[in-house]
Amino acid sequence: MYTNPKNLFEQKIQSAIKAEEPSMFESIFKLQQLLAFERCSEDSDKESWKAQNAALNKLGLQDFVKVFSSFWGKTITFPTQEEFEESLIAALCYYYVKVENKKWDEVCDILSMPDLNTIKYGIRARQLEQFINQQLFSKVTKNEQ
Repeated sequence: MYTNPKNLFEQKIQSAIKAEEPSMFESIFKLQQLLAFERCSEDSDKESWKAQNAALNKLGLQDFVKVFSSFWGKTITFPTQEEFEESLIAALCYYYVKVENKKWDEVCDILSMPDLNTIKYGIRARQLEQFINQQLFSKVTKNEQ
């Protein structure tokens, strides 16, 4: 499963299934996860298990274990689709306006968004610029100390 185990957990898993067929083990693990899901009584727990299984299916077992082991016992909350899309648009607007020096009408054309709220995203681009400058300033002053 792991070609180069990087920690003790990965080494234990690797040695436990080295003689087994990795795809067979992954199928068994997915079934075990579904069994755990079936045993959930709380709706919030069921939603959590559904999200975990979706991540497992998208990432595959090896990458899922890498991600999962990075966050043992922690709760991760992802933004809504709308929040994520707005963040992407804000980053794109910052890039085109502040880095590429495009005009807002050009940005609207590039993004194929003629009704883009340029005031809203202009404010977000300015806030991002201020944050970037603050981070750079903090890093420079930290390095000088």
